[in-house]
Amino acid sequence: MADDENKGYEGMREASQQRRRDNRAHAPAVLAAAGVKHTIQNDGAHIVIGRAIADFWPGTGLWKDRKRGVEGRGVRNLIAHLERCYPRPIQRHTCHWPGCDRDVPPAMWGCSQHWFKLPKQLRDQIWRTYVPGQEITKSPSPEYMAAAHAVQEWITKEVNP
Repeated sequence: MADDENKGYEGMREASQQRRRDNRAHAPAVLAAAGVKHTIQNDGAHIVIGRAIADFWPGTGLWKDRKRGVEGRGVRNLIAHLERCYPRPIQRHTCHWPGCDRDVPPAMWGCSQHWFKLPKQLRDQIWRTYVPGQEITKSPSPEYMAAAHAVQEWITKEVNP
């Protein structure tokens, strides 16, 4: 009977350790998708949020806001706390066509008038290389940047010779 109890505790401990490993692996992606700037330390055991605004230990889910003295648990609760207490300024995103200052959703290259002036081949290249969420993380792929540069080159050659 003692062996059965030890096996049960051992299984629980292994499951707990696996859950902590999974949390450490998953949390940085969740933070990045929410646009939270962070620095990973100690092989993912500790994450510093922003410029030392808060500390987060994804293995246990514990987070502590250094500036406000608040603490809690869970990456989603941390994100909600940051959005509530440290609102980000609204950033304008405009059409990428030279000289156009129309506001467009951050995930869009440009306003519809200028988007449809581009050859379909270039529009397809932009969509093919777009990675959902890159407008939040502000880290477009090199392929997307190459496509965006190709569009600007086309505009310079064909529209503004």
